[in-house]
Amino acid sequence: SLKLILYQDAFEIVNPLGSAKKKHKILEVYFTLANFDPFYRSSIENLQLLLLCREVDFKYFGHDKVFSKMLLDINELEMNGLVISGHVVKATVFCIAGDNLGSHNIGGFTENFSTSTYCCRYCLVTRSELHDLQKAAPPRTVQNYSEAVEELQSGALTESKGLKFDSAFNSLTYFHVCQPGLPPCIGHDVFEGVVAYDLAIYIKYFVKVKKFFTYSQLNRRIRQFSYQGSDATSTPSEVVEKGVKIGGQAAENWSLLRLLPIIIGEKIRDTEDPVWQLTVHLKELVELICAPKIALSQVALLNVLIGKYLETRKELFPDDKLKPKNHYIVHYPALILKFGPLIRLWTM
Repeated sequence: SLKLILYQDAFEIVNPLGSAKKKHKILEVYFTLANFDPFYRSSIENLQLLLLCREVDFKYFGHDKVFSKMLLDINELEMNGLVISGHVVKATVFCIAGDNLGSHNIGGFTENFSTSTYCCRYCLVTRSELHDLQKAAPPRTVQNYSEAVEELQSGALTESKGLKFDSAFNSLTYFHVCQPGLPPCIGHDVFEGVVAYDLAIYIKYFVKVKKFFTYSQLNRRIRQFSYQGSDATSTPSEVVEKGVKIGGQAAENWSLLRLLPIIIGEKIRDTEDPVWQLTVHLKELVELICAPKIALSQVALLNVLIGKYLETRKELFPDDKLKPKNHYIVHYPALILKFGPLIRLWTM
């Protein structure tokens, strides 16, 4: 059978900083096949456009109307398939990739990550429980998703446990958003989330508390470092002293984390410093998260590293609360077992 990987995102066709921003924003859905080798899946010629819709129209007409024709076609593929060289080959959706905002929208989940009580599409953790690392929240399942839908359909609630409506994609025979069917994007979660915010905290500690170096010294070394290969096209951004996060894009932040021990390592006078050790710990777990191939034993190791990292992060910086994206990586080992290496599904 053919396994469809759908990608969804929204993009601006005019200056995103100008007066017309969001006026002409377009929602796009395109697909590739999970049956392809990852090398070929990443090729533009193997990504096929499936749907385009103005975002204002998408919000006005809603999911059911916009996605109806596409879902009818996928249902046809599930039930009757295609005839290829005299053989009937059926197909269904393997997963729907996207950033957190888009994936929550597709799944019917709340898109308010800053104040909503429930902010995870993989489990029923509440905001107050994000910092209780010893307590495992129950996973979202098809059953408790359906129960929440029934509560919404009764008309008594507008949101039930972080769910706003039943996803149109659940009408498919072999797909449900809670199987799980909405993989994470490590570009948004890890590099523009965990790494961007946590690394800013650690660098501030090195500069203000330990005085290992200054922001000027760090930025000069970032500018003067001899980047080679792919790093030359994603050189790290300079670190702003008053910034709450590292300001670079995903690939730039990845480069900074990987190369930081080389760029500034000799300035760390105490390599046993717990925050420096935590920085190295973050680098190690990110390498496993981004591995193009990963063994079962390494998935088990990643599970341990993530738990240890979050516990140490919470202990060393109790005033800097864990964010939803810190929580999302708790699910990565289980999601790797479901989807394979997550680097193959990122949307960057």
